Amino acid sequence: MRFPTLSFSDGTIEIGRFGKAPVVLHPTFFLAAFVLTFHFWHLPGGIGPLLVICGAGVLLGSILLHELAHAKVGRHYGVTARRIDINLFGGVVHFATSPRLMRHDFAITIAGPLSNAALALLALLVLAVVRYISPEQFSFNPADVLVPPTSIVHIARFACFLNAALAIANMLPAFPLDGGRLLYMLVAKRYGAHTATFVVAALGTVFGAIAKFVLLVSTMAGVPIWSPPPFMINWDALQQARGGRAIRI
Repeated sequence: MRFPTLSFSDGTIEIGRFGKAPVVLHPTFFLAAFVLTFHFWHLPGGIGPLLVICGAGVLLGSILLHELAHAKVGRHYGVTARRIDINLFGGVVHFATSPRLMRHDFAITIAGPLSNAALALLALLVLAVVRYISPEQFSFNPADVLVPPTSIVHIARFACFLNAALAIANMLPAFPLDGGRLLYMLVAKRYGAHTATFVVAALGTVFGAIAKFVLLVSTMAGVPIWSPPPFMINWDALQQARGGRAIRI
């Protein structure tokens, strides 16, 4: 068993390992956790701090499972992970090699969003069970129940919406999302890397612009909503494609 280790040079925390690959938590993750759990502070009854901690744990676990799903399927096909990073924008697995076959690459890529979809369904099931059980059936003795039913409902709802959003957002056809990688592979197989770059980058630019607009409007409304894909990455890829160059993934 390895204890988390802090790097004083960049503030990252190695929270574990997948095989020999370090799993590294970046300080920017805590900014994402703060933003996504901020609404919990306004809940009555003094349960806000507890829900913030639980919500941050759910966020970390959801992103971590997503990346471990990539790494696990990759290892199954002989593609070794050398590092896993978790940061403000989610996470990324750095593989030492590339898959030899397209179907292997497809399976590795789709594993992440599928893991979040499974977590969303599990959270929905928990939410349904907790709502079905009447409050009288719960014991509020701390020795018996650590988290009150109302807190479970809040966390289950948060986990359900979070993982559904992660699954859907990651399937958007844009760089560097899983959906963009899948679409790139399908287009490149038939029409080549240049056309694949242009198609994915064009769609990614549109979705990136929409995401920027939603962030601007929601921020003005006092409830900032951030979502991928990043606009500039796709815009730069689109300019490369227009210049006759291609991105190879």
